[in-house]
Amino acid sequence: MNANRITFDTNVLVYAIDRAAGHKYNRAVELIDQAVYLDSFLTLQALSEFYASTTKKRYAKHDEAVLFITELMEVFPIVENNCTSFSIALETVKNHQIPFWDAMLWATAREEGCTLLLSEDFQHGFTSRGMKIINPFLSDKPIIHYLEEK
Repeated sequence: MNANRITFDTNVLVYAIDRAAGHKYNRAVELIDQAVYLDSFLTLQALSEFYASTTKKRYAKHDEAVLFITELMEVFPIVENNCTSFSIALETVKNHQIPFWDAMLWATAREEGCTLLLSEDFQHGFTSRGMKIINPFLSDKPIIHYLEEK
């Protein structure tokens, strides 16, 4: 397992298609561009939530969302949740009172050896079981900065 693996929460992917998000749009695109050169992956859950969110909120039409997802799938490995990540998510919900789908994404990323989860939905700077969660919209630092930060 690589010492530094990263993934994105759905919100980063949504901002990468929502040009009206201004700075967050630019930052999300920049982060995805950086991640191409790092040991990164996406969860099937994040892609599914991306599709549901962007088409429901009309940030993108069906074809635009599918094209973006297809492009991401060509660049990043996609991982799925499983029974183990499901059990961990249930335990996490019980012990930490976080929403189930956030816990599921966290558990799936953890099972894949993720050390850095980029999200604005979790507590910024929180570290648990070897994975740090960073809100990448609080600064313009490159991803590598967070990987090197102790």
